[in-house]
Amino acid sequence: MGDLNTLDKYGYMAGKHSMPEHIATAISAFPKGLLKAHEDVISQIRRAKESNRKIIVLSDGGDADGASAEAYRDIFKAVGHENYEIRYVDRNNLAFDEPGALYIVHDLTVEPKHTKDVAEGAEIINVDHHDNPIADHPALVVVANPFVTDRPHEGKLSREESSPLYALNPSIQILNLSRLAGIEPTVFRRIELIAAIGAVGDRAHKYRKEIADFVSAVVKKHGTNVDAVSEVAELFSYPERFPGQVSHETVMRAVMGAIDSGNVSAALEHPVLAKYRQEWQRIINKYHKRVEQEQFDHDEEITVGDHTVRLIVAHIDPEDERRVQKIKSEFGSMILEKYDGVKTPVIGAAGQWEPGDVLNYRVVVNDAAADLGIHAGEIARKVAESFGTRGGGHQKVAGTIIPYSERPNAHKHFKKAISELYGK
Repeated sequence: MGDLNTLDKYGYMAGKHSMPEHIATAISAFPKGLLKAHEDVISQIRRAKESNRKIIVLSDGGDADGASAEAYRDIFKAVGHENYEIRYVDRNNLAFDEPGALYIVHDLTVEPKHTKDVAEGAEIINVDHHDNPIADHPALVVVANPFVTDRPHEGKLSREESSPLYALNPSIQILNLSRLAGIEPTVFRRIELIAAIGAVGDRAHKYRKEIADFVSAVVKKHGTNVDAVSEVAELFSYPERFPGQVSHETVMRAVMGAIDSGNVSAALEHPVLAKYRQEWQRIINKYHKRVEQEQFDHDEEITVGDHTVRLIVAHIDPEDERRVQKIKSEFGSMILEKYDGVKTPVIGAAGQWEPGDVLNYRVVVNDAAADLGIHAGEIARKVAESFGTRGGGHQKVAGTIIPYSERPNAHKHFKKAISELYGK
């Protein structure tokens, strides 16, 4: 992990100011390899500035830690680089088609499928935290990723390893990148709040004490609280939850405007967003009731090696599944929250229709299942293999896709994957 005595090698804000304790605390959680990777990222940006090379930031537009890519505007300004674009893209459709460009991929994994056609002279930096297979490509010159900076990617990490590293999401990494770029404290106040929103939105403060302490210090400093920050973070998922009804630009303007005004909670009062917050709460209450009453489509005990594991498969109700997207993510999280403290190993899958006539599942495993070596990402990938679709994720939370026509047989596909992975 990072050594607090050497973290100020450049000094807070590139030697101009002392580093506040809450920033030092967050950065101290980084592996040394990740700190070195961050230095390389800033060096790449400075070289791009010298040659006026175009930088294209590709970030996940569907969540709060992806939205922390906005801080790159301040990083580029600090180094004096104006030739850049920030694009919020679909996480499954990364393209590197602009010759000579330097791409920074933020909160998205550059997988092997994404590097089949890289434009001539293009280079890629991946600032990520997901435990997914990462591309081995000569254009991928710097990887600021805690899963691959200190060790080769092995495709599987234990819960003890993956949870702390997962918590070092790009919104937290942006703190160190900003520090190395020499951003002034008055601007950094904005960035640290963006970082806190991203960390809370991705629940990173639940995995690492250093990040929990950082978040607590930031919300206190800005006169707000973690619950309010969490509600603001959720707004970034609204464009995907309510497709065609809420735009990413609306959310970004509301949140960044609220941050700049000094009252982050003001974003919650935006007239359009307030309306959809009420609708989302109604839906959440409905599925919370289903979990509490254990109203699942399939619920059985299966044998995994020498252990009995409970397999739960649930689907979004037909009247909701096409009207509002991403309910399955919250549904899956509710299932995980309900069973995470029980002794019985539980594997859950919450599925919902998505365009393309497919079912997208949030796959979760509780602590008891994770202690047996069961990995949600492995299950998700195995299920997807049967249909040539995509699947993967973290130890406890992952996602996978199957054809919608397979909804009645979904539990059979999960049982088969679990048996093939852990049956012996």
